[in-house]
Amino acid sequence: MQQKPEKIRQRKDHKKNAVVVKEYAYQDTMNYPIRQQQEDSYFAFDDFYADGKCSLFGVLDGHGGCDVVQYATEHIPEEYKNIDPNGTMDPFKVFPQLLEKIEKQLVIVGAADQGTCCCLVLIRIEGNQKVAYVANLGDTRAVLDKNGKAERVSTDHKATNQQEQDRIKKDGGIIIRNRVSGQLAVTRALGDLDLKTEGVIITPDIKKIELEKDDNFIIIASDGLWDVVDDQQAVTLQKSQDNIQNSCAKLVEEAIQKNSRDNISVLVIRL
Repeated sequence: MQQKPEKIRQRKDHKKNAVVVKEYAYQDTMNYPIRQQQEDSYFAFDDFYADGKCSLFGVLDGHGGCDVVQYATEHIPEEYKNIDPNGTMDPFKVFPQLLEKIEKQLVIVGAADQGTCCCLVLIRIEGNQKVAYVANLGDTRAVLDKNGKAERVSTDHKATNQQEQDRIKKDGGIIIRNRVSGQLAVTRALGDLDLKTEGVIITPDIKKIELEKDDNFIIIASDGLWDVVDDQQAVTLQKSQDNIQNSCAKLVEEAIQKNSRDNISVLVIRL
């Protein structure tokens, strides 16, 4: 019998003064008994600054324990504002500073053999244009629903990726069984301090997307979804539901039915 998705941290919300997104919803599952603890996390601020013209979302996928992912989830939003108090700076400059700042702080929370992937999405109004900035480390992924067609707007950083393999080797690391030093499946992550000398880095890939009228939704999810559901399948399933909370539930359920072996987290943003 297939396990039903646990309704953990299921949420649908929209702040009245938020003007860049219409609503968002989130759902996750530990995927017990395959997984014994929940190492995925998220945050969502559709009214990130007081004027409501900027939203910040993130899905994080921890590994090796929960300390790093919990710390990053709690501190990324506040540190973003510490760097950019008014929401006017260039995210291409803010995101690298932000991740470097979090990384330095992680030394105090036992991040030697723990880490987390993350996919961060900032959406704001620039002049008359709605713009999304996507920054990610690891294999937590963002996919844009462009009038029913899936467009991946993040980059998977995995040890199976030839460019990442070449970079790791150039930095003095080795890939064994498609893992960095035979240990880590991703090549960029916060934490994992013991592997930073082996080529694991915190340099994010950042993309800017000028959103158009037919850009309907953004799906951000951990690899518990993406390992078994491809980008187009996710968009099609999302659109088959009558509201975004049901979309999240359907995507989680689909991942379980396809025998996902990991925690599963899904955040859907209606633009």
